[in-house]
Amino acid sequence: MPVDVRALGGELIDVDERGSVSAVPAYLVESGRRRGIEAWAGPWPVVERGWDAARARRAHRFQVVDADGGAWLLVCEGDVWTAEATYD
Repeated sequence: MPVDVRALGGELIDVDERGSVSAVPAYLVESGRRRGIEAWAGPWPVVERGWDAARARRAHRFQVVDADGGAWLLVCEGDVWTAEATYD
């Protein structure tokens, strides 16, 4: 499912080629609902199918805990964020 991960000032978080995060993730927006981020870990690089230019993938995974205690597995690919999984 698509999500946005944003800094305290509202700017969208991104990850550079070296795996550096542009700012501290402060909240995520999922289905129009804003959820504060209490803890996060990552990024962990995802590099898949480097031998196939048409199917190659470069992304970064994060684990996030929101203010309600929900855990999220998030992926940032380019400037697009998705939630791969959520846990109660």
